[in-house]
Amino acid sequence: GNRGKVLRSRIVRENNIRYCRIWQKLINLGNLENLKNYRIRSELQMMNERLGRLEYVRIWNILTDKTNLGTYMGDDVHDYDFTVLDGALDFLLQLGSRPLFHMGYKPEQDYSGETGLNVAELFHFHSMEEIEKTFRLMLRHLKLRYKEEKVSTWRFDLWFPYQYYH
Repeated sequence: GNRGKVLRSRIVRENNIRYCRIWQKLINLGNLENLKNYRIRSELQMMNERLGRLEYVRIWNILTDKTNLGTYMGDDVHDYDFTVLDGALDFLLQLGSRPLFHMGYKPEQDYSGETGLNVAELFHFHSMEEIEKTFRLMLRHLKLRYKEEKVSTWRFDLWFPYQYYH
């Protein structure tokens, strides 16, 4: 409501200087599965209301066991469970935001900064080829569900863990 408008105008017009709203361009959210958490969704929605629409939300650890996409299941897109991914994207799109997919892997961290597990334990791919095939199938699913015109406005930061496959 009003509080958001006051905050926006205070930030933008501080000392009679008009600032570019760079905070609306991108926010790093973290693991894709974070968007299953009601508290995180509520905070993101509140930020979106008070600071204005967030253009991009950066998420990572997309192809993992916790998102049901951490194992190569074959070449048929229907063999995969995209429920976690679709739920997260539906929420972001409802906010008017677009995803920026960091297609790499980052270890989970708690608030003390301690990592919770080795990155290689996030998935069960046996080769880079399996990761690449699963990524292509995910893109096919996204184009079918959200249409190519919309997906073409999303961003993909491609990084794969080549160090795990020599």
